[in-house]
Amino acid sequence: MNQHFKITILQCFSLLLCLQEVTADEGQANTHYEEGLRYTQQENYAEAIQSFQEAIRLDPDNPTYHSNLSNIYYILTQYEEALEELNKVAKVTPDNTKIHYNLGLLYGKLGRFDQAIIEYEKANAIEPYYLQYRYLGEAYYHEKRNDDAIKTFHRAIALNPKDVTSHNYLGFILLRNRQLDEAIEKFKTVLDIDSTYVVAQYNLGNAYFKKNQFEEAVKAFEKTLALNPGHLGGHYNLGNAYNRIGELEKGRQQLEFFEKLSGYNEEIESYIEDLTMLPPSAERYTHLGELYNRALRFQDGLEAFKRAIALGGEKVRTYYGLAYSYERVGAYEKSIEILMKNLERSPSHIDSQFGLGVCYIRLGKLDEAIEALKKTLEKDPSYGEAHINLSIAYERQGRLKEAKEEMEIYEKLINQKSK
Repeated sequence: MNQHFKITILQCFSLLLCLQEVTADEGQANTHYEEGLRYTQQENYAEAIQSFQEAIRLDPDNPTYHSNLSNIYYILTQYEEALEELNKVAKVTPDNTKIHYNLGLLYGKLGRFDQAIIEYEKANAIEPYYLQYRYLGEAYYHEKRNDDAIKTFHRAIALNPKDVTSHNYLGFILLRNRQLDEAIEKFKTVLDIDSTYVVAQYNLGNAYFKKNQFEEAVKAFEKTLALNPGHLGGHYNLGNAYNRIGELEKGRQQLEFFEKLSGYNEEIESYIEDLTMLPPSAERYTHLGELYNRALRFQDGLEAFKRAIALGGEKVRTYYGLAYSYERVGAYEKSIEILMKNLERSPSHIDSQFGLGVCYIRLGKLDEAIEALKKTLEKDPSYGEAHINLSIAYERQGRLKEAKEEMEIYEKLINQKSK
């Protein structure tokens, strides 16, 4: 899938509802099914799979069991297995919209867009829905059927005028056709609906660049990086835009940073390739999450750490990585919740203590921030970033003398390290 249209499909893959009522007298199969549901809620997916498989062994024609097993396989990115189970459900319930919709999602994940088109068309024939039209449009786009894609995105927008992804796809098709003014207006429409939609911000920059409006391109790419500091294309194109307006030093810095991030991403791609040949484990996905965070790909880091925990990763290191990812995407309350639990597991974990201080500053809870950062420095007085953030918290409270003292301590630490 084109990286400009990367979407979190897991959010759209609905947990399939029971397709038939399950009652207590269905016996042992139902007992295993309910066990599977409990394990699913606990994100213990290995046990959930075993429970659903046992329920299917005892009652192989029950579509509810197959649909829930398919959902688990989807969460674990085992798409072929998910597809096999869901096709069994489709044979029993051929007129179920959700089944065809989710089959379309699975075929899309597997790159089989011709079959995805068939499933989305079936879903829309039963019950039209804007998401089904959007994903149908995406499938047409990937099959290079642009005219069909354009018509389908317009149908999605007719059903939901605020569907930013469909608007953005239309803008991107206009951009590729060099209809630059129309593309710019379309991307502006997206940003009017959702100013945080980073893909549209980036595409707007590209449209301005192609029109030789480099000052406007710089503004758009700077906003792109404010929304996503790890956006490779944003750094590269901002560097080139700076060069075009004579800001050569800024251009050099951006292009150097692009090279650095590219190296991280090459390491990630190599590691992912190795992962496909090894059994999944919490340790491996924890390391992948750390690689994503180093490359500033925090949303990807979140998914990797969640997968590690689903595989049984209960280490402080894994939860800290998850909390750090949440903090970097702005989910401060969620980060605090995880960091506090981490400190219950390991009271001496200094990075979790420091992370609490940072999150509290972000939320404007300065008393709590100061307390957390002081505890960090009790554990390690040489923790430089704790002194900086404590200085920031003091300054925001108007305690300028204490803020200055903390900054002086930090500067002394830096001087000592440089000797």
